[in-house]
Amino acid sequence: MTDSTTPANTTESPDRVRSATTEPAERACATTEHKRTSAAATTTEPAARVRTVASDHTPTAKTESAEHKHTTTPEPAERMHTTTTKSAKPAATTAPAERTRIAEPAKLAAGTEPAERVRTVSWADHLAFASAAAELSGLEFLRAMARGDIPSAPMMDLVGLRLVSASPGETVFRLTPGEYHYNPMWTVHGGLYATMLDSAAACAVHTTLPLGSGFSTLDLSVRFLKAIRIDTGPITATGRALHSGSQVVLAEARLEDTAGTLLATATANCFVSRAPGT
Repeated sequence: MTDSTTPANTTESPDRVRSATTEPAERACATTEHKRTSAAATTTEPAARVRTVASDHTPTAKTESAEHKHTTTPEPAERMHTTTTKSAKPAATTAPAERTRIAEPAKLAAGTEPAERVRTVSWADHLAFASAAAELSGLEFLRAMARGDIPSAPMMDLVGLRLVSASPGETVFRLTPGEYHYNPMWTVHGGLYATMLDSAAACAVHTTLPLGSGFSTLDLSVRFLKAIRIDTGPITATGRALHSGSQVVLAEARLEDTAGTLLATATANCFVSRAPGT
């Protein structure tokens, strides 16, 4: 009676019960081995996918036997190592390495003669400059600057500009181009052209003003005719006052090298604030 009722009270089928009770130990071992083999087969493909993600093989460690762990544990480490060395990281560093090689010649060139590429600029107190301008006529002020009796304007010291001479209605400025004047095209920056031409034209207007008068540039029109480089040598800007109105004075300026080659021209209009009674 016990044997006939037991199968009815269990959840497994009669066939499975008979297999569990009648098969020899060898069959049970074979079944267990088959299960191990199936578990190993089912975990083989996920192990391959671990290469693209973090090393997360904890479920595999739980289901595999000690012997299987011994043979498969080093493999994820190898794959992770291979993934690390053959991943996109070297490709990501390829482009910066090429850019570094491109930048290296510039660094070497900049480091070959460091003494020539260090420039110290000093200037006098601007109050001394301003007080002298308030005490002298325009022509007297500029002639004193050309002689060195009063300091140059700080902007002139910054770019290396020098006032050579001043006469009624005319001024002459000179500068020797340096590498620190260069633009990215390795020629003197157009702003330096404009600075020299503006200085010459505006100061030519200044020479016509009596004590107590002032002026400011309204506009400046520059025409660039030729590139300037270090081998151009000293360049000279000559400014002349062309026409004086009651409030606006028209002036021009020419920029030339030592051979008289015309490099640029400019015209400027200056607003004049005249002293009372002049």
